Amino acid sequence: MNIDMTRVLRSLDGEELEQLEQYDNKKFISTEETPDEKPQHVRKKKITLRSVCLGSLMGTLETDRTMKGEEKLKQFALAMKIQGLDSIDLIAEEVTLLKKRIGQMCRPLVVGRAFELLDPVKVDDELSD
Repeated sequence: MNIDMTRVLRSLDGEELEQLEQYDNKKFISTEETPDEKPQHVRKKKITLRSVCLGSLMGTLETDRTMKGEEKLKQFALAMKIQGLDSIDLIAEEVTLLKKRIGQMCRPLVVGRAFELLDPVKVDDELSD
């Protein structure tokens, strides 16, 4: 199944979801008063399917402590695949893994919107029950 990882998740009202992100100001020049300080700046960043998938795959849950290395390697390999492409072909096993991790790590709005993009037919079926 081909999935566009650049799609922006939307609120219940249809507005694009955003999060605040901190970043260093590369133009900042140290002075005698602030030799080691690096002021942080904040900007809004749209929440994409890619960012949700990567965060879920690379995040850590308490249950991950007992996870085998092979399982962690699968998550890493999938994250690398997602990071490298805007549009990606995923097999059923990869979609299942993403849905599992997103379901464990994210709030209901993000879960619902991500599931809609990962497996739209399945979401429609569950909502109609």
